[in-house]
Amino acid sequence: MYGKQKSDNIEEISIKGGIPEIMEVILYADERSAPFTSSISRTLKGRDNEETFYNIWQFARKNVRYIEDKPGNEVIKSPGNLLTKGEGDCKSFSVLVGSILQNLQVPYFYRLIWEKPWVPNIAHVYVMAEIEPGVYFPIDPVNSNFGEEPFYYFFAKRDYHPSAAIGGLKRSEPIPLFKALQLIKNLV
Repeated sequence: MYGKQKSDNIEEISIKGGIPEIMEVILYADERSAPFTSSISRTLKGRDNEETFYNIWQFARKNVRYIEDKPGNEVIKSPGNLLTKGEGDCKSFSVLVGSILQNLQVPYFYRLIWEKPWVPNIAHVYVMAEIEPGVYFPIDPVNSNFGEEPFYYFFAKRDYHPSAAIGGLKRSEPIPLFKALQLIKNLV
């Protein structure tokens, strides 16, 4: 299911699986990623959370070029690998953002969305960071607009909380896909 490669002792994981396996590896990488960005994180701390989140978003966009993985060959890079190679996709961007937030002790979770829920094997992931207690803010370096979430249907998202990675995936339960498709048909 997974293939690990080392690039100068910096991990990269290839996945031959679907979205559940991808999210499992993102949470696995999340547990191990903070050391890669401990020194960088301090330089990104702003006067408040919004400035900090902007600094993180801008740092990722400036230092990493978005390159989509080839279908069926999903790769998740550690923050060190991502910054060394300078390119990656939303999965690796998200692990980078999560690692910085870990170091800054800001609560966050991963949001997985389907912009086209009728295509269940294509999804997008980004980080939601706590800007104030109980209020979360999107940090998505793939998106060229800071603080904006991409469009998704209300039923086409799952939230994954990294603190649950040790005990297995913790995610919000979406409406089953067949019911979601029925809702779309009813709207048309």
